[in-house]
Amino acid sequence: MSPFPLVVLALLTLVLPSCVTVPPAPPPPAVVDLSGQWEGGWWSASGGGPVRLSLEQQDGRVRGTVELAGSERHAGAVEGAVEGDRLVLRGAGLPAALELRPRGDDQLHGTLVSPAQLVSLDSTTVVVTRKWPLWWSPLAPRR
Repeated sequence: MSPFPLVVLALLTLVLPSCVTVPPAPPPPAVVDLSGQWEGGWWSASGGGPVRLSLEQQDGRVRGTVELAGSERHAGAVEGAVEGDRLVLRGAGLPAALELRPRGDDQLHGTLVSPAQLVSLDSTTVVVTRKWPLWWSPLAPRR
């Protein structure tokens, strides 16, 4: 038997794998930048009131301040992290953890969550909207 078929088989074994392309890895999920001023409200069966958040985000970590007004006023520093599609904030400024989920680029919806993180407190709903600088507004005068 001639060595020619073995040489061809060896060359094909070396060349064919280099022709196979591996699909590129999917890009990492985009991290929404939640930095900025947010204003809105909270409400539950026992009342409601205004909410203000001032947040700074670096990668997935978020720090800032919160003000919740109503029957009781809570204000102070908060910090948390973006975990998947939610932001969880904790701190002296909150009576419980605040869990928010983005809705587009300019709204966050969520609830105050008990320390066990299983039950929403009194079905408290929180909705805040980003306060864009005036120059971001489509109604701002053109310069």
